[in-house]
Amino acid sequence: MQLVKIIEAHELRYATVKILRFVFTASLIVLVPNSAFGQGFDPMVALKVRPPQIKMPDPILQMQRLEAMEASRARAERDRAEAERIRQQTDYMRRDNTPPYVPSAGAGDASATSSPSTLNQTIEKWLVAAQPRMHLFADFDNVIFASDVPFSERIIEMMSGSDYAADIAYYLAKHKAELIAIDKMSTLESAKAITSIELRLKSSK
Repeated sequence: MQLVKIIEAHELRYATVKILRFVFTASLIVLVPNSAFGQGFDPMVALKVRPPQIKMPDPILQMQRLEAMEASRARAERDRAEAERIRQQTDYMRRDNTPPYVPSAGAGDASATSSPSTLNQTIEKWLVAAQPRMHLFADFDNVIFASDVPFSERIIEMMSGSDYAADIAYYLAKHKAELIAIDKMSTLESAKAITSIELRLKSSK
């Protein structure tokens, strides 16, 4: 009699397990698309797989990055606008004067080398200094006056005091990263950098 009770209890537990498994599988069928089962989806294996944890970015850091990118973009826009303004003024001077950068015999007399008042005097001064050596570079105009060369008025002023103004400008136009770095320096540091380039160019001749 006791053996019969043990067998009945075992069968009851087995039936209970089957019912629970059926209920569990049915609930998964409702939750999981049928296509997943068609592709060999195993609900028992799925229970052991945890979804990957997605680490959300720091909102403050994201804001700082956005602000830095916007500031960089604004600087680039200003640099391009300044370079374009200088290029247009230079083109105007070279086109409408015959030529504006060749000093006359009376260069010391302001009336002998008068220019339209709208012209940028800093650029004109540089053109006067650079003209004697421009011919040494076959592609001088294409390199120096390219729209993507960010010469600032401050750098042009510094180059104007050198007999190698054309050489320095040509070098910097070919090395835009160095030009941008020099332009970000203080006035004293920029002047030292320009002088260093001039000395290197002189020694290589």
